Amino acid sequence: MILAETLRSCDARGLLTSLGYDVLPIGIAPEEWRRAGLEITWSDEIPISLALRLPRLDVYIVEALVADADAARFLRALATYNVVTKPVLIAQGDGALAMYDLSTHRELRRLDIDRRRPSPHAVDRLNLLAAGEEPARLFERALNRESLTRQFFDRFRLSVRDVAVTLREQLPGERRETLDSHALLLLSRLLFLYFIQQKGWLNGERRFLVDRLDAAVHDDREFFSTVLLPLFFGCLNTPLAERSAVTWRLGSIPYLNGGLF
Repeated sequence: MILAETLRSCDARGLLTSLGYDVLPIGIAPEEWRRAGLEITWSDEIPISLALRLPRLDVYIVEALVADADAARFLRALATYNVVTKPVLIAQGDGALAMYDLSTHRELRRLDIDRRRPSPHAVDRLNLLAAGEEPARLFERALNRESLTRQFFDRFRLSVRDVAVTLREQLPGERRETLDSHALLLLSRLLFLYFIQQKGWLNGERRFLVDRLDAAVHDDREFFSTVLLPLFFGCLNTPLAERSAVTWRLGSIPYLNGGLF
């Protein structure tokens, strides 16, 4: 299983190896490929290799972060040259990876991986690539945003349902419609928190929520009352000059004055 720590200590080849693939890179001579009609539009000084050749899947690694347009030309040329084999390009730069493929309509798709501080989304997508049967299908699934969107809404709907069930167990006297609305509101707020967390607006920390949840569990504190409530109603909807000492302990949090809170 790929963890954030794995990404911090390996490059693209190491990542593929960690996923269970036998990486035997073959260097590519750009000028020869161009003569064959394949488009390599970045500098010849940037090495590129064929890292994996698997049934119906070729994975290439280029040793720089290239422009999306250059990645698209390269992959479309390969797809035209070989309509059976799916091409994937991994571009790697200083501390970052970008994984490219094409949709069924030949549209470019991209997965960004910050190796120093990988997002949960990137880690989740990469774990879908673990070596198994039909590797081309694994890469298609991991980079398919439409599939990801469907999975997200399915999981979100199930999470809202689970929270609503828990609320009904704890508050049997409340109307079902009221508790269902509370569950949706709570999950919407949490989703918004993850959005602003990724922007670095929660004390500049990308693991703000997870770290404070871990601390609350460790200290046997209630996470909702000691973290979420002060965050919602003591920080995000409260100007800095009006905040209490308790809310300041959460760190540097912006005043958003949003109706969600």
